[in-house]
Amino acid sequence: MGHSLKSLDLLTLKKLDSKENIISIVIKSDAISKSELTKFKIKITSKLVSNGVEIYQFPTDDKSAAEINRTMNAHLPFAVMGSTKEMKIAKKMMKVWRYPWSPVQVENEAHCDFDGKKKLEDKKSLDDKVDAVKQRRTTAEPLQFQGSQVGGSQTLKRGKEKKKF
Repeated sequence: MGHSLKSLDLLTLKKLDSKENIISIVIKSDAISKSELTKFKIKITSKLVSNGVEIYQFPTDDKSAAEINRTMNAHLPFAVMGSTKEMKIAKKMMKVWRYPWSPVQVENEAHCDFDGKKKLEDKKSLDDKVDAVKQRRTTAEPLQFQGSQVGGSQTLKRGKEKKKF
């Protein structure tokens, strides 16, 4: 489990968190055990927090969506895996990732947080995300790429000053 966030990842996320909602995701979560996944989620979350990256938290102030959103917040970062292959399990076609020992069901919460991720499409959560992004876009300064020339070194900067490439 030698993977983690690089300093460039953290810098980019920090620059973007005032512009967009950031939802952290652990991909290929089926490649590690549940206990390793739990430790990895804690490691990623603490690294994001210690570097001041704001991760989107689903709002819990609306009673109609509070319980679902608390559950969603508890799953962050989402552990996901993907597959385009389908298999019939219990008379139902399901997306699976096949291993020699058994299939792993993509849409089964016991195997990954995919089902929780699908709940993101709940209209209330989606509306809240859109509102939060609009709020951030109206209050944040625009990001600009500045550098000496095309192909040269470039950096992300905030502000209204523009430099030609």
